[in-house]
Amino acid sequence: TTQAVSQPNLSNQNELEAARSNISVVNNYHGPTGQPLMGQGDPTTQGGLSGLAAQENQLNAMAQSALSGLGQSGHYKEQNMQSEKAAFLQAASQKDDKFYLNSKLTKPVSPYEVKAGTIIPATLLTGIDSDLPGQITAQVSQNVYDTVTGNYLLIPQGTRVIGVYDSKVAYGQSRVLIAWTRLIYPNGDSFDLEGQPGVDLMGMAGLHDLVDNHYVRIFGSALMFSMFGALGQLSQPQQANGILTNQQIIYGAIGQQMSQTGAQLVEKNINIQPTLKIRPGANFNILLTRDMVLPGPYQSRLHVGLPQPDESTFHYVK
Repeated sequence: TTQAVSQPNLSNQNELEAARSNISVVNNYHGPTGQPLMGQGDPTTQGGLSGLAAQENQLNAMAQSALSGLGQSGHYKEQNMQSEKAAFLQAASQKDDKFYLNSKLTKPVSPYEVKAGTIIPATLLTGIDSDLPGQITAQVSQNVYDTVTGNYLLIPQGTRVIGVYDSKVAYGQSRVLIAWTRLIYPNGDSFDLEGQPGVDLMGMAGLHDLVDNHYVRIFGSALMFSMFGALGQLSQPQQANGILTNQQIIYGAIGQQMSQTGAQLVEKNINIQPTLKIRPGANFNILLTRDMVLPGPYQSRLHVGLPQPDESTFHYVK
């Protein structure tokens, strides 16, 4: 009976010794920082169990740290704007305690209003070339009435529109941004539009027509860059004995200088921005972002019953 009881005890002692040997192997492992893993201990004791748990947590943390570094290079973040996407999600997750908008219902201040969101159809009279900034002129192509009733003519067909366009074009851009600043009525009255945007017939910002990306110029410059680089290499002396003549030194200096100058000129041509052109006659819309309040319906000065202008009040430039 004594032998039968002592045999299992011997087996348990062997298992404990094997467990301790395995732990000793793990304890000898040093992490990626050169420091041994923390939390080692005897698994047969309470302290040893807590040490194993800490060791497991540390291994998991190292694995997560290694995985988080994959695919997070600076170029990747910059090109795909991952930080902006994360900021968007973070901003969307932030909840506001206010469930009501601060604004109250506002009644129209006049029956002669053209509300925000109204489109004013127009036709471009002058062309656009984005190589230089400039002003543009258009003409309203349809009558525009008040928003509430639609009974009052507020902007007649033929009204002249003055605006400006953005000449700064990014690589790959194909649309010209336009802002309209002034309305000039056929009767001589004018209205400040304060930079209302111009959109195409589908409501997209800007106008699109002709795009010149200067591919011939860019690839021609790249070819010239290669030629200047080869010229700089060939101009260097190739003496095997290491002795250079004055003529070889002069040729080498000239070739190197030409190569550097050519590279600078080619770089300027490669960085040229695309040219966007909008031809006259293009149809578009002016999208109002604010309410227009006019003094009354449009009436021509030639309308019966209205006083004719006194020409003595005009100052003509001779």
